[in-house]
Amino acid sequence: MAIVGAAVSSITRRTERPLGGLVREACLGALSEAGLGVSDVTGVATYPFPGYFVSGPKAGVDLVGVPWVVDHLRMENLSWYSESNEGLIGAGIIEGVNAIITGLCDVVVVWRAMSRASGRSNFGGPQPGTTVSGDAQYTLPYKISAGVITHALAYDRYQQLYGATRAEMATMVLSQRKKASLNPQALYGDRKLTFDEYMEARMISDPLCLYDCDVPVYGAAALVLTSAERAKDLARRPAYISGVSINTYHMGKIVGSFYMLQDRMAAGSATARRLWNTAGFGPADVDVAELYDGFAPSTWYWLEAAGFCKEGEAHEFIQNGTIEVDGALPLNTFGGSLSEGRMHGMGHIIEATRQVTGDAGPRQVKDAELAVVFDGSPLLRGSALALSSTD
Repeated sequence: MAIVGAAVSSITRRTERPLGGLVREACLGALSEAGLGVSDVTGVATYPFPGYFVSGPKAGVDLVGVPWVVDHLRMENLSWYSESNEGLIGAGIIEGVNAIITGLCDVVVVWRAMSRASGRSNFGGPQPGTTVSGDAQYTLPYKISAGVITHALAYDRYQQLYGATRAEMATMVLSQRKKASLNPQALYGDRKLTFDEYMEARMISDPLCLYDCDVPVYGAAALVLTSAERAKDLARRPAYISGVSINTYHMGKIVGSFYMLQDRMAAGSATARRLWNTAGFGPADVDVAELYDGFAPSTWYWLEAAGFCKEGEAHEFIQNGTIEVDGALPLNTFGGSLSEGRMHGMGHIIEATRQVTGDAGPRQVKDAELAVVFDGSPLLRGSALALSSTD
């Protein structure tokens, strides 16, 4: 199986364009890169969740699912589709791979659309007079209501267990901002970030500061899948999918959405084991790693869960140039979600594709043949892909 086309729309904090227009731009761009047209598409897949809680999202505005794309791109030869509710966008890619293998379709377009919540979000905790029940009655009164808070608790635990510091995290965050300067699509590619600015940044939920959190954006990204055999005859050099995995860590082990550090490590380790088993290679063979960074510490958890370093060592592993483009393990070479913008893993997947096909421009890793993507926090809804430059 192979990725034969990929494209990203403009990524902005504010936009006057409908989200559907950005999806159309990305889908048509990915097809054009592959040398294919809308009439060649026989399957589509997406993970449509808008990225924030909304009441009655509007198709084409807050959320762009299969019906909108099929109608507005006039996909008349469709024989298969999927809208995944779990696994982030990696799940949609995995379902597309399986659909092609089983003969349900032969060319699949996968997209991810992201929009920002307008006005005040509902992540700020309960309003006065709100009545809650279940697990929430033990968390909401203490304002443990937002994802950033549970991430901060796990990160604080990591710091206490292993002696990690914010100064060590600054190494990774600043490295990604520097790489974003080589990515013309990165939202913060033209904004430098210094060590002092990072250390003095306002706290969102201690110890997570502003620069540890990804950036909500308007944007869309798409890619085209087809069989390895057909890929050889198309316009673009393929990125071959050599392994896949999806997070199946049982939600029943977790109280509500209160993910502890051990939950993240257990979920990530299980996902990684399945990926290495299907890919036929291991962490020592990887040339490029694109690891999810919705919140910065997630990248450390993935480094350890995937076996790039031992548990509790990621904060030291990333020092001394290890994660730079010319380092031992180039990491998030496009700037990651922290600097490109929140694309829920699609940016990571497209960057891995660019790296193994030699199309990453000034951020290209020399002789990059094997790349991996780990998507998610790592928790339920996480997934993983292994990409290769050869079939």
